[in-house]
Amino acid sequence: MSARGGLAVKGTGDGLMAVFDAAAEAVATGVAMQQATQRYARQSGVPLEFSLAQADPLGLGGCERVAHTRPIA
Repeated sequence: MSARGGLAVKGTGDGLMAVFDAAAEAVATGVAMQQATQRYARQSGVPLEFSLAQADPLGLGGCERVAHTRPIA
């Protein structure tokens, strides 16, 4: 994620919230993470799912930087 300019801002227990400067880098990172999750699930037999959501920035203060999430994949 950091190689593509992403910054993890919050762990959500079973998820992760990250911010990116560019939408294309966020999508590319999400697709790569989704593919890795699917490979691991097939190899391990552990049923895992991965989804992506997009949100509008609220501001730069604290970890709560996004709101109004919308699933995109």
